[in-house]
Order: sequence, then C-alpha cells, then structure tokens
Amino acid sequence: MRNSGNRSITGHMAITLAAMTSFWLGCGDGKANPDQDTTVECDAPFDSWETGGEGADISTPPPAGQARAGRIASADDVPGGVKNNAGVGDYMLRNSRVMFVIEDIGESDGYQPFGGGIVHADLVGADGEPLGLNMFGESFHGLSIRLLDPDSITVISDGADGGEAVVRVIGPMRNMPLLDVAFNFFFEVNDGVEYIADWVLGPDSEFLELRFHIRNPLLQWAYVNLIIFGAIQGDGLEIFTPESGFDLDSLSGRHDLFGHVGQDISYGWLDAQGGTLQYVMEESQILVGEKGVTLPMEGCTERTVPVIRLLVAKGGAESLLAAARRVAGAVEPAPTTFNVSVTGGADASGATVHVLDGSDGYVTSAIADPSGSWHAGLTAGDYTAIAVLDGHQVTNGVAFDVDASGANVDLVMEQPGTLEYTVEDQDANPIPAKIMIFPDAASDLLPPSFGVKTLPLGAAAFDYEADGSGTVVLPAGGYHLSAARGFEYEIEERSFTITAGTTETLSIVLDHSVDSTGMLCGDFHVHSVYSPDSSDPRAAKVRAAAAEGVEILVSTDHEWVADYQVEIEAEGLQAWVHGVPGEELTTYDYGHMNVYPMTVRPDEPNEGAIDWYYRQASDVFAEVHTDPLDPVLQINHPRSGGSLGGYFTAIGLDPETGTVGNPDVWSPAFQAVEVFNGEDFRSQEDLTVKDWFALLSMGMKVTAMANSDTHNLIWSEIGYPRSCLFVGHDDPSTLTNIDLRDTVKAMKVTVTGGILVTAQGPAGEGYGDVVDAPSGTADIHVIVQAPSWMSADRLRVFVNGVEVSTITLDETTVDPANPAIRFDDVLVVTTDGGGDGFVVFAAEGDSDMTPVVEGHRPFGMTNPIYLDADSDGAFDPFMSMP
Repeated sequence: MRNSGNRSITGHMAITLAAMTSFWLGCGDGKANPDQDTTVECDAPFDSWETGGEGADISTPPPAGQARAGRIASADDVPGGVKNNAGVGDYMLRNSRVMFVIEDIGESDGYQPFGGGIVHADLVGADGEPLGLNMFGESFHGLSIRLLDPDSITVISDGADGGEAVVRVIGPMRNMPLLDVAFNFFFEVNDGVEYIADWVLGPDSEFLELRFHIRNPLLQWAYVNLIIFGAIQGDGLEIFTPESGFDLDSLSGRHDLFGHVGQDISYGWLDAQGGTLQYVMEESQILVGEKGVTLPMEGCTERTVPVIRLLVAKGGAESLLAAARRVAGAVEPAPTTFNVSVTGGADASGATVHVLDGSDGYVTSAIADPSGSWHAGLTAGDYTAIAVLDGHQVTNGVAFDVDASGANVDLVMEQPGTLEYTVEDQDANPIPAKIMIFPDAASDLLPPSFGVKTLPLGAAAFDYEADGSGTVVLPAGGYHLSAARGFEYEIEERSFTITAGTTETLSIVLDHSVDSTGMLCGDFHVHSVYSPDSSDPRAAKVRAAAAEGVEILVSTDHEWVADYQVEIEAEGLQAWVHGVPGEELTTYDYGHMNVYPMTVRPDEPNEGAIDWYYRQASDVFAEVHTDPLDPVLQINHPRSGGSLGGYFTAIGLDPETGTVGNPDVWSPAFQAVEVFNGEDFRSQEDLTVKDWFALLSMGMKVTAMANSDTHNLIWSEIGYPRSCLFVGHDDPSTLTNIDLRDTVKAMKVTVTGGILVTAQGPAGEGYGDVVDAPSGTADIHVIVQAPSWMSADRLRVFVNGVEVSTITLDETTVDPANPAIRFDDVLVVTTDGGGDGFVVFAAEGDSDMTPVVEGHRPFGMTNPIYLDADSDGAFDPFMSMP
C-alpha cells in the first residue's frame, strides 16, 4: 500500500564526509576482475523464475504450528499499530508469533521507492491477532545499490502444507535513487548478475527471512559483492547492538545483531546464515550494513543465499537479546531477577535497569513492569546494575555475582517530590510557556551506552505546557527555575527546594513587553517524526511552538508533505498557532529547499512530495509552482557543504561579481532564502547575508527568512531564530495559507533571533516597498525592541549591502512606559552616489541568551526598503543577473 497517511519514515541521509569514508572502506574495494569479459552469455538460457498466486485467506489466524501467506483483500484485514503502513493489495505473512506485511507492486513511500519491501512488522497475541504495536519504518536490501523494482509479487507457498510461507518478488534491478545519486562511486554494481527475492516465514518462527536467488547468466565467473541492508527507523526506536549498547559512536566492526529498540516493541537484524553483520554507517538513525562477503559464482550457475532476518520482540533490549538467543538455539541462562523499588512505596514501574559486566561493558537493559521487576538471562560472572527513571535520582551501581542458578538483585531509588506550577501574563491570563529546571548540584553523566538523553546546561527538566500549568517530578534537592515565552515576554527565575514525597507550588507571571501588533511570527523549517532524523512527536512540536510564542508552524519534513494544523486542532491550540503544510526538498545534487504552503495529496507517494532524483533544478523548481497553491520556494542553509547541500555552494555563487560557476544548476525561480538557519547575524554576515545582498543588488525580490531547522526540541530549539510576517492582525486562527504565501513573496517580513527591528518609510512604506527618495535620500522610522533580559547593543544600517553607520544602543530607557524599546527614531538614509538602492537594518546584542536559548546571541534584521532616486516608481538594480 502507498500513502496510508500515517507514515513516518522518510527523510534524508545526512552523511558526513567521515561517515561516507567509513561507508567506502567498510564495503571493501568491490572491484570486478579486469580480465573478465562480461558480455558473453550462456548458450542455454535459464528457465523463467517460478511464480505463484495470491495465496491463502489471511483474514483469520492460521492453525497452531502453521504459517500463512496471502494477499490482503479487505480493509478489515489491514493490521493496525502505532504506525499503519499496510493496505489492501499488500501481502501478509503470519503465524502464531509474528505478522509481517510486504508492500505490493508500485511506487512506494520513503526513500526506497519500489514495492516488495517490509511495511509492517508486529507481534501476535494469544488469540492469534496482531497486538497493534507495529513501529516498523523502512528498509532496503539489494546487491550493492541494485534493488528489485517488482513487476511480480506472488505467494509461491501459502504454508497450508505445514511448511514455510513464502512471498516472492521478481522484477528488474534498478539503482536505489538515493544511493545512486549520492554514493554511486562507492559501489561495484555487479553488472550482468541477476537476482530475485523471497520473504520466508516458518510455522513457529519469530523472524522473517529474506533469501536471494542469484544467477550468473555469463560464461565467466562473477564475484558478487556488497549484499547490503539499510534500515530507516527513528520515531523513538533507538539503535542498539549487544556489543555497544546504545552508543552510536561505537558501532564500527561486526555485530551479532543490529537492533531498533523501543519500550513496547523492538526489531533486530540478524545474519540469516548465523554469522555477524558488518557495520557500514549510521547517520540520523539511518543504519547501513552488509554481510561483508564476496560470492564467487561460476558462469551459468545459480545459487540461493539466505541474506538477513528481521526479528521482532515484545519489550526492550533484553527481550530482543532473549529472542536472538532462542533463534540461535543457545541455552538460556538461569534468570537473574531485578527488583526496583522507591522509598516510601512510590511507583517504580517504567524504571530502566542497565547491566554492565565486570569491565563496565554494556550487557543488557529492560524496563520494569508494574511490579517493579524484570528478568534477564545472564551467564556466570560479575556485574553492576543501575536503575534510571525520569524524575528520580539515578541509583548508585549495585554490584552482584551471577552463578549457575542466576541471581536476585534489589535496587532502591530515593522517593522524589513534585513541582506544580502555573504561568500567567500580566493580565492574569493563563499562557503557554517553556519551563527550564536546573539542579543546584550537578549530577554525574551516564555513559553513552545507556542511550539516556541529556538536557542542555545540565538541566533536570524542560517542560512545555500549552495551558499555563504543569507538574514535574524531581529528585529531592535544591533547584532554580527559568520560565520563558519566546522573545516578546520577560522571563522569571525562581529558586525552590524539593522534599521527598511532598509538592512544591509556584505561581509565575510573565509580562508581554515587546509590541508586535499586526505581526505573526513563525518557524518555517521544522522537522518531526516524518523525518528519520527526528523523533519528535508532532503534537509535542505543536505544544512547544505555543510555549515558545511561535505563531506559525510550517511542516518541512524531508520528502514528506504534512500539515501541523491537524495536530494544532487536536491539541486545541488554534488561538496560539497556525499550521502550514510543506516539505523539505532534500536533494544531494544542488541543495535543500523548503516548499510551502503545499497541497497534501494522500493518494500520492509521500503525500505529494516532489521527486527530484535525476532532474535539473530548473525542472524541479518549475514543478513546485504547478501546485495549485503556488508555494513559496525557499532556499535552505544555502552555504552548507557536504550532504546538507547548500544551493549557493552547489551553483558556485560569487556575491562579489554576481556570477555562478555552475550555470547548469542555476535557476532564479525561488522567492525566499533562509539567511539564518539556527544562527545569529554575526556568524552569517560574511556568508549568507552577503549572498542575499548580492541577490537584491541583481534586482531579485528574494525574501530573507530565519528559521531553526529544529530536529530535536531540546537541542535545536524551535523558534530560534524566527520570521515575523506583517499580516495586519495578531490572530493565528484567522490566518490563511494564501495570506501567508503572499506576505512572504511580498517581502513583508522581519527576522528575529530575539531582537525585533521594524522600519517604515515616510508614507508608511514597509519591506519590499519602494520609497520616493530624491537624490537617493529618505527618512526611515526605525524601532528596536527587546525584553529586558536580552542584550541589544547596536543598530547597524546597510545601504546597497554596505554598512554605512552603526548606532550604539545604550542602557538609557527610550520610553519609560515600555523599557523594551531600545531605539525609536527617524534616520536619514542616503545611497552612495545618489542613485537607486535598498536599505536594511540589523540590530545585535553581545551577550548570549542562555538559558532561554543556549549559546546564541540576540539579533534582528529587516527585509529591504527600496529607495527610488529617479522617481520612476521602481528600483533599478546595479548588478547583473547571472
């Protein structure tokens, strides 16, 4: 099935140069025999591959001890789950333990564009029905980068005879577009070799096995290299290996198992021949590995190769390891029982116990059940156990010995306390806010193998609540709290003490000090679970946007079109946030671009995402504007190198001359540039700011935008920086996507990384407007605002891209009634030589905004106001278009 509307697996493989190098080296040289003639075919051709039919009725569970394979004929038979990627027409394999779905022929969602792969993997309950825990993302399997593009998917054994159930995939081999475009030069493509694939489920199996049938149709020997697998997961399932735990920096080498581990369900990749799998690379929760073998095949021969197994287990790492032991036929050790309790009798369920061996090597982990206990199969030896539970003090390591009879280990956690808080504005209205809580005494960091996510600045908690109240569980001790609501409000800081078993209450008031009347501020580059390099739930992103004062939230997941308005309405946050559908067009050839607003098309791959593979930028840009909404095309992080793909880097833009070094990739069909991508003004002044000034000098009406590119709510905070649109009102619930589009295209935007800068011409002209400026001179009214907790040290004036003056902003209050106003005056602006020009105003602060935004300096910058010296009503560019 395609386009179920609940897919969350697409994304881009953000591979660094170092990762690509390891990818190359990890795959061997992949070279064919230089003396081999690869053109002479066998005298007697092979028979056609055997095909089957649609298989058995899979609407009911098979009898005990049997497996079944058949085509899903009814929507009633489509399995559910946390994800729901299967559909009518797909092929199901099921037995009494597990259930899998293989996608039908046709264009597929995700980065693997062909059918014939796994789209659903779940466990089966005692009644024979799936448990509804499916979290499976996307995988790809092939000879090097050659995958099957199915023209036939059939059931060649339905399992009714008591044997294996088998779904066969036949089709021509095609290069996987992503690997072909980005990494073609790494791989030997084994020209001349052919293969097909069987998905095989045994009657009592806990895994699905993939087998390749490979043919060498030539008279000469073939050396088949790089049988690869890739898994794109994310969504909160963490990569795990028995040798490294959850430490992604220790994945190199060979491993017995590659896992994707969650709380309720986990998946594991095993070599189907009982060996180990070679790590190739991991980036952004995208895992690539290989068998690490070369298959020599004599001419005119055929062989079957068991490739890989997908194992499914209920629970976390220990459940997956126990299942792997069962598959390997290993003798299960006597169980070691871990009993987790909290002093005072509080609930210990949900605590994760991590087990280390005598050398502090990672062994296993699991989450305690409601009784606070779990079991692990540990061989004899010395171990240490540590219990971790959100809001509780981490237990000190408990050393224990395991003998042939197992062991019984008690872990006691100290009872926590509770903080309850409310947040209101100066008029006593409950408001969303971000709450940051820091312990007075720093705690030791847990090892990377535990996979425990740390918080910035050693924080104990970050809390985003949209209704103005919240509850946080904390270990006993002293704390200080910072409450904030973006860049228009004052902050409040408090110290408090948590006592075990008691509740502390705080009432917080945040004053709205910055006047943004007529503007709505938004983040136009936001990622969620629909991107594989983000595990942020979309509802959490929406709540965080409300708490951070982000009033426009644009969905820009990699190669996926989605609309945050769905989650906004579900959360009841229409008064605070407006959602916009879009995508990040994530090319590897010529950069990344955001497209918004877009039409969501549930019946098309990736909900209507634009296909860029093997296409020129001009053709892709032209397709963007065929959308009925005529979206904004925004160039993202234009100076990024490597896999992030900066468009200005790709085209070789020279801002000094206005020329491009790669004109074949150049197209002027974009309307916005992400001048700031999680950065401040000073860091980009000689890069993207300079590029943007050059475009303006060419006469291009290209709007400067500022966005966070957030992939993680904690470490890449939503709304720093952001773009404020002059829409004429302050109500997100009445904003339309057409108004938003037109406002951006008209350049009615000022960008802010904390400081709000606004400017108007003498007749009220705004950004993108032309001011009558005889002899190149005009009076411009400029206002600079910032809340009192933020520095604002200077206002800089740029005419035609050149700084012409700097105004120091001292501590003197401009307006006693509103100390947030740091500057309010009319500036006389004149172009050099008295001709046409444009003026841009930028303000900066020297102190960073920790803890509200860690490590970033505040800034603000306007879009241009054009100066018309010859009174012809237009701006005359002074640099030629490339």
